[in-house]
Amino acid sequence: MILLTNEEKVKRIKEWQECQMVHQLTCIMDNCDVILEPRIKDNGNYVILECPKCKYVQEHIPEFVYYFNCKKMEEQVKKLDWKIYKDEKDI
Repeated sequence: MILLTNEEKVKRIKEWQECQMVHQLTCIMDNCDVILEPRIKDNGNYVILECPKCKYVQEHIPEFVYYFNCKKMEEQVKKLDWKIYKDEKDI
């Protein structure tokens, strides 16, 4: 387990959510599918993900999000000369 402050967790979650190479953490409510936003709750005691549209709250954040480094992944992909697809019509 990686030990991070809540502010560091929020930063890493935002990096994950902004990365074009992964599937973002999205709302699971019917017909919503909006990207969840990290929030620090209860006077800084813990981090949650919240849907800005419907206010759904997800308390579980996958641990791998904290370990992931999008910039390193992009560098590795460039070394392999792979194309990074921004949307499906490019495939």
